[in-house]
Amino acid sequence: MTVHTDCGRIEYWFGETEEKDRKWGTRYMRKHFPMAKFRRLSGAGHGGLAALQPKCLMHGLARVMDEGDKDVLGQSIRYI
Repeated sequence: MTVHTDCGRIEYWFGETEEKDRKWGTRYMRKHFPMAKFRRLSGAGHGGLAALQPKCLMHGLARVMDEGDKDVLGQSIRYI
């Protein structure tokens, strides 16, 4: 069942070291929110982006809010 929403953009971010732990969540999101984009963050674990890479987090949030799909984060984050 797809969830209908007027949200034009949904992203699911997770650290590469927690990818196995996020399998249920990514499956759920793909099933219910097929328009969602998934981002694996290199060198980050659970909660590591805010604590250890705050500038990367800031740029990523700015990109989501202001710049559409333009990736201002370089290669540290990639779509999967």
